[in-house]
Amino acid sequence: MTTNLYVKQVDYVDINGNNVKRIQLSSPPPYDNNIIDVWYEWIGSVNGFIDPIFKSPGGFSILLCYYQNNTLVYHNPQLPNCYYDNTEEVENIVHPNN
Repeated sequence: MTTNLYVKQVDYVDINGNNVKRIQLSSPPPYDNNIIDVWYEWIGSVNGFIDPIFKSPGGFSILLCYYQNNTLVYHNPQLPNCYYDNTEEVENIVHPNN
């Protein structure tokens, strides 16, 4: 299965004091209203490296944190912790009205 993505926007954001390139990807126009994935320079996709292959129906995966040499490089601003063992807790944070 092949998916075509469109580079919607390229900009730079501050992550832990570093100016990091951010690439926002969407479906090709005219269906490019929603950002499908975001990639950060030196980090990769916020959806995780196995997301396109192993996503189960109704499931989702997101990058919580990224460490390099035991140093926190990226912490997802949507979630307060870097590790969760309770999927309901994450679901309530990401989708609080469901």
